[in-house]
Amino acid sequence: HKQEMKALGTIDEALAKSPSSLPLMYKKAQVYAQLKMYQELDEMSLKIAEVSNTFTPIKVLRSNASFAQSNLAEALSEISAALQIEKRNVIMERNNAFILLQRQELEKALSAFQSTIAYYHLNFETHMGCGIIYYIKKDFDKSLEFFQTALELNPQESYLWLYAGAL
Repeated sequence: HKQEMKALGTIDEALAKSPSSLPLMYKKAQVYAQLKMYQELDEMSLKIAEVSNTFTPIKVLRSNASFAQSNLAEALSEISAALQIEKRNVIMERNNAFILLQRQELEKALSAFQSTIAYYHLNFETHMGCGIIYYIKKDFDKSLEFFQTALELNPQESYLWLYAGAL
């Protein structure tokens, strides 16, 4: 954590010169998230919102932090707010689908994954998400298809080989 604390000091110095710099404020929020300093992250998020309430990266960061704290309702709220601002974003839509999956909302999650695949089919994680859902639903043939596609897109992910091999 020593390196992150040093980074915070450097960012604070730069923010003293340019207090409303979104990139610097966001970088500070990222460091807070890495350090799991969630209260500080929330405070920085509020400062960012004062400068720009349409800055979607902070909403994604807050969603990820809420997810890490197992606050799925808040995670879903943040990612939904970001999606209202930026309608087509693969990362946000994928995150939204995984939150829905974690909440056991399988049909909504499957729909979100498939929607993402429909306009950007190269994200292996969306195919993996569909594979997981079909596995849970015991549709093993469809599950295998999605895991194989995920492997074709990213053969370096060894855990995908385990999933595909289990089917």
